[in-house]
Amino acid sequence: MAITKTKKYLITLGIIALAILIFSAFKSNQYTVQTKIKIEAPAHLVFNIVNDLSTQEDWNAKSSLDSSYRVSCLGKTFGKDASCDYISRIYNNGVMRISVVNNGDSISIIEEPQGKAPVIYSYLFLSEDTTHCIVQVNGSSQSSYFKNLWNFIHSWKLKKHINHQLDNLKVFAQNRFKNKMYNGLTISEQPIGQRFYLVQKAQVAPKDISQFYTQNIAGLYQKALEHQLAINGNPSLLYYSDLDKDSVEIVVGLPTLAAFTIQGAEAVSIPEGHIIRTTIQGDRNHLSDAYRALDSYMLDYHLKSEYPYIEEYNTDPSREPDPTKWTTHIIRYVTKK
Repeated sequence: MAITKTKKYLITLGIIALAILIFSAFKSNQYTVQTKIKIEAPAHLVFNIVNDLSTQEDWNAKSSLDSSYRVSCLGKTFGKDASCDYISRIYNNGVMRISVVNNGDSISIIEEPQGKAPVIYSYLFLSEDTTHCIVQVNGSSQSSYFKNLWNFIHSWKLKKHINHQLDNLKVFAQNRFKNKMYNGLTISEQPIGQRFYLVQKAQVAPKDISQFYTQNIAGLYQKALEHQLAINGNPSLLYYSDLDKDSVEIVVGLPTLAAFTIQGAEAVSIPEGHIIRTTIQGDRNHLSDAYRALDSYMLDYHLKSEYPYIEEYNTDPSREPDPTKWTTHIIRYVTKK
């Protein structure tokens, strides 16, 4: 009798298991969730943030949930086909890439964690007015055979993760919009009057810029002293070409109070205009962060830059030897596109 009951029990379990396997075989492995959030920032500004993978470390939910999360971008970070690697102890290492960008109003990003199924985040940016937008996200992934029976749990986890991510994006975007905060730097925009410089010009390789500045700045001070020129500001570097060239056209300059004409002394005059500026603390290694911040600001406010770019050095290294305490103004002349 016991054997008969055991057989019935096993047969019943077998039938249930078979039914589960058959159900799993016919059930879709895909699962999709949708959620949205309202953000006090223009739609195009939020779009630009999401369209730049280098910002992911600032607002991706993984970043706030895993202190080891880091994003590494070696090539293109902006727009379709941009890709970056990420590392994470909790979520595994992986790759993220922008697969779709449509008309400035939608973006799809694929995250491909090692050993796990890819996750697709499709963002739609809906403008409410000039200062508010709705960001809607469809998230989708897939589970393996049998695990698809628990897709309702996977969906709940994914939606929770996306909501956390959107909360982070809201804080990041509103800080950028309200406080003009880019890469941890505050950007200001203002008109500026005509400026005059006593200068030394050259065409140098990017790696030789610091050396050229050091070799010439003392001579300019001496020349200003000899000709009794009134200095009106801090020593500067003026760039007349981009740093991604093999050779850069630069000017070491001392701002003067007025225009001058002196034999044997070169002068540069910059007409009045409109500038954006930021200030960094530290040595030249931090300059790239400032230039990326200014580039992002110009994109958000539809500006284009004009030469020269200016770096104003506010600290005398002979008086303050600690590079971490040096401050530099980064200035770009801009016009509306």
